[in-house]
Amino acid sequence: MTAAIQGIYGILQYLDIFQSNNSYFKISGSFLNPGPFGGYLASALPISLGLFFDKIRKRGSESVKICIGRSSKEASSIYIYGVILTIQVIALVLSESRSAWIAVIISIVVFCFIVSKSRKKEKIFYLYTGAFMLFTLLFGARHLYEFKKDSADGRLFIWTVTSDIILDNPVFGVGFDGFKSHYMNAQKNRIRANSNSYVSNNIVDDVIYTFNEPLQFICENGIVGGALLFLFILYSFPNRHIFNKQTTIIAFCGCLSICIFSLFSYVSDSLPIILNLILYVSILGSNSREVYSFCCIRGNLLNNLYMLILFLVISIGSFKIFHFYQSVKAWNKANQIYMLGDYNYSLIYYEKAYVSFMKNGDFMAMYGKSLLSSNKFEQAINILKKAEDLKNSSVVQCALGDSFKALHNYNMAENAYLNASSMVPGRLYPYYLLLKLYEEKNDEISALHMAEFILTKSIKVDSQAIDQMLQEAKRIKSKFRT
Repeated sequence: MTAAIQGIYGILQYLDIFQSNNSYFKISGSFLNPGPFGGYLASALPISLGLFFDKIRKRGSESVKICIGRSSKEASSIYIYGVILTIQVIALVLSESRSAWIAVIISIVVFCFIVSKSRKKEKIFYLYTGAFMLFTLLFGARHLYEFKKDSADGRLFIWTVTSDIILDNPVFGVGFDGFKSHYMNAQKNRIRANSNSYVSNNIVDDVIYTFNEPLQFICENGIVGGALLFLFILYSFPNRHIFNKQTTIIAFCGCLSICIFSLFSYVSDSLPIILNLILYVSILGSNSREVYSFCCIRGNLLNNLYMLILFLVISIGSFKIFHFYQSVKAWNKANQIYMLGDYNYSLIYYEKAYVSFMKNGDFMAMYGKSLLSSNKFEQAINILKKAEDLKNSSVVQCALGDSFKALHNYNMAENAYLNASSMVPGRLYPYYLLLKLYEEKNDEISALHMAEFILTKSIKVDSQAIDQMLQEAKRIKSKFRT
């Protein structure tokens, strides 16, 4: 039902009745972009599909007569599940999430294969349905790639760079949540090593997701962590006899859909999808073999000890949660004030949230930019250097460059701007900052070279800011030529 509501909301966004949460996409549901929206629909669709087919199967041929003829409770339930399924499919198509499409098709193929083995009467129907969906996926694979070619190429490039990180840290990985702190440096190094291949295209950008959960897990935990995860999944996998039950078939296909989606997207950052996964795993776990059992030892002393420990855990946890909540409020307030342009005032709230978020790369980047805008350049460099270690990006490098430039440390500023341009060679802004730096240094040769590069660089998306940078490049070119 929740997925149906999401689907209706998404369809109404597509019809311009409601506004999307992302200005770049017409449909996003209650999510920030169509990717997680499509992923959520794909994770929930096996439930609707399984229940719909189950209702049809139970009624058999009578259901057709009832649906065509008189109204009944059974017919109404079939109509309801059919409508819910239709809404989800329409919204899924409109989301244009190829990852979700692939996940749904594969889960349907597996669903039909499993059901066909246990239900002899409908075997031909399920086999034909599964075969049709499989051929649709195989023959449509090229069209799926061409549909959003730049996006597909971008993900392939991200996986290539992530593989470089894995090769550098194969055994234990880069540590939990270490992908964000290592990726952009690895991307910079690969682009510099293959500058002729990547500078001219626009598939490279600041990256915070691998768009492949298993690959990111191995990147952060290494081959050892990947092997342990594989063994855990293999050992925990329920026996095949549970596929005689409709609920476990649905749960298995739901897990499969989420796993397939995770090969092309970021499931771990989408709580609704994670909740669906927990639901499916719980259903499968309740029908699997017993692995461990736990028995609570009776006794007043031990019970009192358990209650005391529980009370302490709840008390400390509640205090931590309250403190974290206050820090989140302070961070949000700081961002709001920063956006209004009152940079000095925003620092008060950034400082309040600092203790809780000093290990958060996004927070440190915003805090550093606020210090930079408040002309506290040395403090800004200190904070931005920490942000660089936590979650490097072209934004952090540009802010570092601006801070060094304000202190007339031109060599360090140039190095930071060059790092930013190597991270995202498709963007014009880092090159523009280099041009302004050369102008301030009165470096005629470098300024002319950079101005010429900017004016001949291909622009993917035109905007007022791009036009202003191009005009400034023309001005500086004319200035040093005269």
